[in-house]
Amino acid sequence: MISCSIKGVRITFDFGFFMVLAFFSLSDPYGLALSVMCACIIHEAGHIITALVCGVDIREVHFRTEGIRMLTDRRINALSKDIPIFLSGPLFNIFAAILYYIKGSFDPFAVNMVMGCYNLLPFSKLDGGALLSEILEWFGIFSPIVMRVTAVLSASAIILSFILTDTGSVILYVMLIFLAVSEFCY
Repeated sequence: MISCSIKGVRITFDFGFFMVLAFFSLSDPYGLALSVMCACIIHEAGHIITALVCGVDIREVHFRTEGIRMLTDRRINALSKDIPIFLSGPLFNIFAAILYYIKGSFDPFAVNMVMGCYNLLPFSKLDGGALLSEILEWFGIFSPIVMRVTAVLSASAIILSFILTDTGSVILYVMLIFLAVSEFCY
């Protein structure tokens, strides 16, 4: 693990992050690795900028095998600050996708649009799921059970829609099933 501190924010890189980055870069037949890395930076910059604008202290930015995670002092965050912070990453990606589309850069457009929409899905590991969980907790609803049901129903609905429209792929199905199953394991 590599770690440093910049203006009181701890920046941590796990070995797994570099391993996934290297694997993706070396096995990238379409040349999208740079677009994906840029989309990740745009996504996390959206969260960080919004957190700073909302006055939330960022304790750590952690680059992990599963992706990048921003840690804040969650105990002091109000739902009014969490909503824009959770939504800002995906919305920055969607805004970037629009700009890339206008510019005529269709690969970065597609990567950012997919990343923005993907992160809005209602799975706990994604921004949409974290937001849904926060809203459920705010209303006093025991969220792990609701999140599990939501994950299974969402994954089933998405997979079924892709099968019916013949637009999905095995990798997409496996990813959605993994996200749904991970609700029960983590």
